[in-house]
Amino acid sequence: MSNKVKTVLNAEELLTKIVNESKQKADYVVRTEGMRMYASQDNVLNFDLNTNSNDSNIYAINNHALGQMATSFQVPRPYVDRMMASKPQLVADNFNHWFKSSDSAKMIRTHEMKDGAKFLVRAFLSDKYRRVDNDEIASTVLPILLEPKNNWNITECQITDTKLYIKAIATNLIDEVKKGDVVRYGVIISNSEVGSGAINVKPFIDRCVCNNGLIIADNSMRATHLTSSQADDKLWSMLSDQTKTDDNRLLLQKVQDVVEHTANKDNFQKQVDRLREADGIVIAKPKEAVKVLKQTFNFTEMEHDSILNNLLNRIDETEGATTKWKLANAVTHLAHETDDYDRGIDYEVIGNKILDLPNQSLFAVA
Repeated sequence: MSNKVKTVLNAEELLTKIVNESKQKADYVVRTEGMRMYASQDNVLNFDLNTNSNDSNIYAINNHALGQMATSFQVPRPYVDRMMASKPQLVADNFNHWFKSSDSAKMIRTHEMKDGAKFLVRAFLSDKYRRVDNDEIASTVLPILLEPKNNWNITECQITDTKLYIKAIATNLIDEVKKGDVVRYGVIISNSEVGSGAINVKPFIDRCVCNNGLIIADNSMRATHLTSSQADDKLWSMLSDQTKTDDNRLLLQKVQDVVEHTANKDNFQKQVDRLREADGIVIAKPKEAVKVLKQTFNFTEMEHDSILNNLLNRIDETEGATTKWKLANAVTHLAHETDDYDRGIDYEVIGNKILDLPNQSLFAVA
């Protein structure tokens, strides 16, 4: 695991970052025939998104956009990475071939960075991509979360290369899994401007003893997966600009409604009961159980070692036998040990999945 820990933003810092990034954003719909990629003398890829225009700029390409290019033209990503490590010009040559031979329209989402820095391509998408930007999400949910009478407390926010995250705790929903093991109910809102997932509004459990988060995705909350980040291309292309605007407005209203109704006492109690049940399932062989998790969720050897250490040696863990609940927390605690916020969210999602794994076959229950 990284020696760094994740960094987070508060609501004010999030708004500042959103405003600053909004000033830099630009979108272009261009045909691939006019695109060209180059490898500079220092082996960095440069990208001209429209050689047919005299106003075109030379852009850097972030890792996410490069992966989307690879997917778009069915170039295996491991092959791209291998070429990048040995001869980046081969990457450029490969993509230049496909730009020209498979001429199609693409939406290029960029950050138009100033002050001498290179312009940056942050997404390579279909020209029919349905845009819902972070400022729209923030302006929809923050007024709800910041209104005192709604009993929300925003605990952390972040914007990564691929996603926006906003987490908040319902201050009026608190209980114990067992004596001294206090949990609170919360909501996490996420969005991607660059084709890396849908808008999501999901509940989560915050464990106060260690501030671990566990993101819930049970059947009752599937309706909160509100839209595909890549809408139906044929239908979307038929809609007028006004209809698209109205459709997005309706979508944002759905987001608002779901956030307002997430802090539900009955739903919280169901989750607390689920956690209590998991805390009653004793793991007879913790080391073997962690090996099962490594295979099930493709953890690296370093992640495996960190999970085992968290399970056996954490001083903030409550006393008693090793249980399924503690095993889940050994994984979610990894979110505090990485500076990759997206991966930290993955750990919190996996923590919830662990609670649903079969007991006898996977955990050698005592």
